[in-house]
Amino acid sequence: MERRRPLPEDANETINISDDADAIIADPGLGDLAGLVPPRWEPGNGRFADGSATVCEAFDTLVQDYGKPAALQIIDQAKAGPAPDDDILGNTRGVNPDIGAVEVR
Repeated sequence: MERRRPLPEDANETINISDDADAIIADPGLGDLAGLVPPRWEPGNGRFADGSATVCEAFDTLVQDYGKPAALQIIDQAKAGPAPDDDILGNTRGVNPDIGAVEVR
């Protein structure tokens, strides 16, 4: 069983997690890295090791497989004001953005 460590607090820092009265502390449910195939370029076959033909395709695959949250606690829970208008893949966030870099569709 994996032992979880508490989020760090440091009195010398300007901002700490305890400063946010609306903080949501949850496991985002990201993909398991055990099956990750690093997208190294393989010149011999003209593709990346993960099968991607372009760096954009390799990036999208990494984001979809390992950066997309599954936890319901973070879906539609970000504050719209400070959230960017689009996510890491360029998808529009809308009025109820998700917490994190990827907007779950």
